[in-house]
Amino acid sequence: MDLSDRLNKFNSGGLMHLISVIMAARNEEEYIGKSLESLLNQTYPNIEIIVINDGSTDRTEEIVKEYIKKYKNIRLINIEHEREWGCIVPRIIGIENAKEGILFVVDADAYYDKDYVEKCIKYLEEPNVAGAVGRIRVWDPKTWFSKCRDFHYRGRWNDIENIKKEIKEGKIAPWIFKKSVYYEVGGYNPSLSYGEDRDFAIRLLKAGYEIVFVPETEWYHKWEEIPSKVIKTHFRIGVKNYEFIKKNRVEVVKKMYFSALIPLIALCFVKPIFLFLLLAHVSPLYFKALKFLRTADKNRKYALLFPFYIYVAELPASLGFLYAAIIRGYKKLINISLNIL
Repeated sequence: MDLSDRLNKFNSGGLMHLISVIMAARNEEEYIGKSLESLLNQTYPNIEIIVINDGSTDRTEEIVKEYIKKYKNIRLINIEHEREWGCIVPRIIGIENAKEGILFVVDADAYYDKDYVEKCIKYLEEPNVAGAVGRIRVWDPKTWFSKCRDFHYRGRWNDIENIKKEIKEGKIAPWIFKKSVYYEVGGYNPSLSYGEDRDFAIRLLKAGYEIVFVPETEWYHKWEEIPSKVIKTHFRIGVKNYEFIKKNRVEVVKKMYFSALIPLIALCFVKPIFLFLLLAHVSPLYFKALKFLRTADKNRKYALLFPFYIYVAELPASLGFLYAAIIRGYKKLINISLNIL
């Protein structure tokens, strides 16, 4: 079905909203081409794509400009990179430059089923629905670590009732949503360098809006394959995530739980009895792996490695959180001391 056929199909059905795709990109030359192709080939035709190039030092900008020569519905905004931004400020800039209608926030290292927009947008016709999100998969997992992640995602996202529960708890954000509602609840919080999507979702829910899960369409995200790089990345995520989760008791306890692994291992060398506590620490992760076995449809054999995958991601994130807490506590102590003096 070519573009004219797609336009006729949707025009015959009545009002067709403009979808403004917001793509923040930094050094994504390896993946951005496929990501753009998946968006350009959507069955829903009324789409504009806004790429915010966040100071890329590779061929990202050049690749986007090549697509601009072929397609009139792509815009490029170049900004200077600021390390502490992450995706949040580029995304806000893209949203501010989008036309009225529906926003679709995407990742430059992800691609989307061709019917992703079509399947999600139909739910936004309801006035109480703010946004929608499809099922996530791992893009071409190659190492044991990314295949464990794929097992995790399939087990988690194939459990439709559980995902709906997570959405109601504000743990999952919409990626397609109404621009009017975005501004109504205050949009993304630029002071959060991580967790801004969940913060946005929580405010949507508090305002009385619904977020719809659309399991019949999927998007595929590329994740880091090498555990050593994952450790570095997740430590930074833990630091960035401090502001978002510091008042969430459940999340703070979770960080303490994973941080306890290091002293537990050390204590095992002092007294062997602590081995039982170490096994108790690992056992909940195996129970979760067993739960995912019931719903995962691929890479099920990696359930045995699931706890190791979780520790590689969660332990450095927890240490990063503690590091951020200590640094902020130290800064507050210095400020108090200076005020007293």
